[in-house]
Amino acid sequence: MNLDIKMQYLTGGDNVFGPDYGAAKVYTVLSTSFSGTCPNASKLLAQLRFTPDMESEIMAQIMAKKDATDSAKAYLRSRHDFLSSWLSGVTTIDGKEALPAVKRSLGL
Repeated sequence: MNLDIKMQYLTGGDNVFGPDYGAAKVYTVLSTSFSGTCPNASKLLAQLRFTPDMESEIMAQIMAKKDATDSAKAYLRSRHDFLSSWLSGVTTIDGKEALPAVKRSLGL
């Protein structure tokens, strides 16, 4: 939406909208035993960070009726610089570093 429509945002600041102009936060909720049971997946989830620009670009493709998986992969191929922070210390199922495996799967 932010890419297709010229938006004019309201003024008023934190006093009107709350902290960070009312910015939304998304939390991952897991069972209390998840990090002990699945430490590798837990590490990945803890390191995932999405920006509004990232979400807007991917969602624009999906709203244009493009496949969600293909849209996400295309985004990752074009802007893969953040993958190292997402995958730092994360391993594949066979214990190898995840970053090279993900880059190979994306053709990078």
